[in-house]
Amino acid sequence: MELRIHLAGCGVCVLYNKQSRVINDMVQQLFHDSLKNELKLDDAFKADLQARIEEGLA
Repeated sequence: MELRIHLAGCGVCVLYNKQSRVINDMVQQLFHDSLKNELKLDDAFKADLQARIEEGLA
């Protein structure tokens, strides 16, 4: 209950939630479009993305 109250009133959390929804919608649309058009990421982009993810987790 306290978390719901906090999330409803915290401007930072509200903004984060809105941004997360937008990002999620964009990623879903990207995957939907890529499946439809069979677009593929090149290996260099994938390697760079993987390195950035691992860097962020460290």
